[in-house]
Amino acid sequence: MNKKKPNQILKTAFFSFLLIAFTSCTKKSDKAVSLGALIAMTGPIESMAPPILDSVRLAVDEVNKNGGILDGRKLKLTIGDSKCSAEGGADAAKKLVNINKVSGIVGALCSGASNAASSGVAIPAGVTMISPASTAPTFTTLKDNDLFYRVIPSDAYQGVYLGKLVIKQGITKVALTYVNNDYGVGLANSFKASFEKEGGKVVTESKHEDKKASYRSELATLAQGGAEALVVIAYSDSSGQTIVRQALETKQFDRFIGTDGMASEKLIKRIGIKGLKKSFFSRPVATKTAFSDAFDKNYGAFSKHKRKSIFIKEAYDAAMILALAIQKGGSDDRASVKANIRKVANAPGVEVGPGDWAKAVKLIAEGKEINYQGAAGANEFDKNGDVAGVFGHFEVQMGNSFKQIK
Repeated sequence: MNKKKPNQILKTAFFSFLLIAFTSCTKKSDKAVSLGALIAMTGPIESMAPPILDSVRLAVDEVNKNGGILDGRKLKLTIGDSKCSAEGGADAAKKLVNINKVSGIVGALCSGASNAASSGVAIPAGVTMISPASTAPTFTTLKDNDLFYRVIPSDAYQGVYLGKLVIKQGITKVALTYVNNDYGVGLANSFKASFEKEGGKVVTESKHEDKKASYRSELATLAQGGAEALVVIAYSDSSGQTIVRQALETKQFDRFIGTDGMASEKLIKRIGIKGLKKSFFSRPVATKTAFSDAFDKNYGAFSKHKRKSIFIKEAYDAAMILALAIQKGGSDDRASVKANIRKVANAPGVEVGPGDWAKAVKLIAEGKEINYQGAAGANEFDKNGDVAGVFGHFEVQMGNSFKQIK
């Protein structure tokens, strides 16, 4: 056996050291980039949650199957159950921010959960949140240090739309009941102002607490004004469903007007098509484009849930914008994410959309600007982190689903 000379031993040791050093330096690429999602898996909108979560998972899956993020790293999704409540949102956000060390958060869904999670946890920690469903007008003026965005229009706009829609349906007198939280109060105020401006009259109104077993006393008062319909601004899996069911049982109302929080197929299954045949609903709708069509195709292949499920396109967009901001900044550092949200979402830039992850990464690597065109529409964030939106008029149809009238 040949013995190595001393200088050969030194060379071998030196190259071994370089190999170890190189390996330790490249180990960073093995560490996943952490993305959080605050989804109301339990609580008053739990039936809406599974399709929404699948859309976030689709975005993550597309990133990982098309080269990954930040030079091939995996994008890891961690889910927190916000329970559609302030306490649940804050608790879940604390875990995502402090334990899971997420770079950004998709969510929350309910406005109360988003408010608590952002103001109490994410904003102090410098974590960007993009909500696909929190519509309370108060977020427009939230002191968020440019860390809270939403890809869903404010209820200030939905209320205006609904007020005009009710008048167009020939209804001039309504009773109004709304859940006592950020979502209910904000939307009710916006609707009432719009409806009365159009010549309508809210003859009776009631602010109610969620999760009560009975609303019969409130309904008795609401029915005294001679209203042609009852406007219910609440959640379909909780107070909204109970109010509609008890109003039908007591025969105090047989026509209901609902907003996005009521537009759940679970409401139809529990109440029945017959009980809702005179009713109609408003909710934000996605703009139909080639980008929305691409999402529909990809979501249909990925998920068992319906492609028309509420908020799924917005949730996908929220996840994709956060991922693109991470890629654009070349870092999963929270400050870098914050700095790059508008750079990937707003014009100018080469348009990219659902399914275009590899294309977007290539453009960024070439030093080109990108402009993400979402599944739900263009996401041009204004100075408050809001987007403009489009709303639709929905009625219940056979098959336990909602049909957009226009």
